[in-house]
Amino acid sequence: MTCRLTLDCTSNGCLILCADCPTWFAFRSDREAAWRAGRDHELRVHPGSTQATAALHLIKRRRR
Repeated sequence: MTCRLTLDCTSNGCLILCADCPTWFAFRSDREAAWRAGRDHELRVHPGSTQATAALHLIKRRRR
């Protein structure tokens, strides 16, 4: 798995960046929303990448 996405969270929100797409970023209010934006980006631009999908599964599993 290639780690393209970088997540940086502060008390104000989370910024997610793609190392392969220098003009793409998303700012969301929480980690889960940021990873959802990253997943949507992966599905559109980097088919086959699963970094964000795996992160979302981990978040949901920890909630149980």
